[in-house]
Amino acid sequence: MLIGSVVGSLTSIMPLQALAAASIWCDSAGDCSFKIFVGGVIDSILKPIVPIIVGLTVVMFLWGSTQYLTHGEDPEQRSEGKRKMLLGIIALAMMVSFWGFAKLLKTTFF
Repeated sequence: MLIGSVVGSLTSIMPLQALAAASIWCDSAGDCSFKIFVGGVIDSILKPIVPIIVGLTVVMFLWGSTQYLTHGEDPEQRSEGKRKMLLGIIALAMMVSFWGFAKLLKTTFF
């Protein structure tokens, strides 16, 4: 309730055009359309995060494969290694398909 009243009073004091012009997702001409916003979100937020997550999934796969190969006599450790490898592959496939879908949306609609 308090946050809503503070935000409401701030938006009545400051013009919305000034807030839109100060956005980091406007182009150099000051155009702040939805297309620019979505492109900015994909470029500035998803672009740095996706390689980090893909790297973590590759590390998880390699950790699982190392665990699988080094614990040849312990079936519990081998199954844990198999599980980590499988989860790493699934997570990698999901991240690559998510990134492709985001690129497809950006190039097709925006």
